[in-house]
Amino acid sequence: MSLARATNQANIAAPVRARLLNLAKTQGVDFNGYPDLTV
Repeated sequence: MSLARATNQANIAAPVRARLLNLAKTQGVDFNGYPDLTV
């Protein structure tokens, strides 16, 4: 895989990862990946 393609994939993955983290947060999952039992 070329460096440009790897960089492009990283740029695509960053907002997707952020969206997944945000979605997980709204579903009561903390950043460790475990369900937040305090909800």
